[in-house]
Amino acid sequence: MDPIVSLHYYAPVCAAINLCILPLTEGLEPFYALHRVGLLVLFSNAGVAFALNVSQLSSSHLYRQMVD
Repeated sequence: MDPIVSLHYYAPVCAAINLCILPLTEGLEPFYALHRVGLLVLFSNAGVAFALNVSQLSSSHLYRQMVD
């Protein structure tokens, strides 16, 4: 399975598991603090994480092309 496809399948499952475990470990404070942090910070953080994943995938693809 291609890494980006596996990310497509595994990311929602990991998010759901984290949302189920978070109230048990951290309490509900992270949910209450979400409005203080803001959606801009949340989505920019997600964008940077996605860009890092894509850059890692492209660099590993280029490395495999050089090795083969």
